Amino acid sequence: MLSAYLEYIQYHNPEHFLSIDEIYLGPKAAAELTKHGLKETVRNNIKTKCLNFYIEAVDQLHKRIPFNSRETKIRQLLLTISSPPIIKTTESIAPLAFWFPNLVINDINTLDREYKHLKLSNFDFSLDETEFWKEVCNAQGVIIVLFFQSLQTL
Repeated sequence: MLSAYLEYIQYHNPEHFLSIDEIYLGPKAAAELTKHGLKETVRNNIKTKCLNFYIEAVDQLHKRIPFNSRETKIRQLLLTISSPPIIKTTESIAPLAFWFPNLVINDINTLDREYKHLKLSNFDFSLDETEFWKEVCNAQGVIIVLFFQSLQTL
């Protein structure tokens, strides 16, 4: 699910639903359903209504999120390209740089080359995003400054 684009999730397709027995409504609801000794058909009816509520909620969100807007595309690129674990597998920063021409002061080739060097560096890619980029920006040493000068200015 994490790798799927939100706009392509098939939330109306029953093949993707949990079975009624697998639907968990949380500890309070489970306790209440058990406490009142409801028949299985009534419990299943309640779970089905909850499932329908979730489907409707996702449908309403889906109608309101501008998946094809410029901002959404930029957000998807930022999430893809700036996440430390993803940096190792993302080929280029050029698609992101395209959306931020004012930030790409230097040559795009230089920026892209630095991004590729970053992928091969010894930085701790297990850090969260903020800590990782702090580490890159605060890196010292002649080689580091030469390799990541454009990335550090972003």
